[in-house]
Amino acid sequence: MGQVSELRFGPFWKRRIRRLYPPYIFALALYFLFAAATTGIDLTHFFVYDVVMHLLMLHNLDPRTCYSINGVFWTLAIEEQLYLAYFLLLFLRRVGVGAETIVICLGVRVGWVIMSHLIWLKTGVGIPVPEAAASHWFTWALGAIGVEAVFGLIQLPRWCRIFGWEAC
Repeated sequence: MGQVSELRFGPFWKRRIRRLYPPYIFALALYFLFAAATTGIDLTHFFVYDVVMHLLMLHNLDPRTCYSINGVFWTLAIEEQLYLAYFLLLFLRRVGVGAETIVICLGVRVGWVIMSHLIWLKTGVGIPVPEAAASHWFTWALGAIGVEAVFGLIQLPRWCRIFGWEAC
């Protein structure tokens, strides 16, 4: 894979936060208003922990908070974590790891499944596997690399031509 264009972390995250957090906070507020009006809200330590995990977009990493508040919010957490992992993907390619980057991404996915299973066997604590960004990094990285190739930001290896991919 060829040259990687420059993408600066700070400006990228400012744009992400401005785009995602206002509607996310609005949806959280609507949920809390509806919950308070219908079933009530019990301000326990867990409730505070749950809200903080959601605000930090880490709720998908705890099976107790993954589907609480609003069951589909775990996908937003994955999205944010994968965009953070994108900078690791860019770094790996920039330091010359190149084509091996995708193998590393696959290794992260397999490693996450094995690690979570071992933790479950040893402790009985279940770590959400499909709801974690590490489970999706391989396929997400393939998509990111494909988009970069289509826009001419990188050049795919020659062997891609056997699939008829024009961006190679």
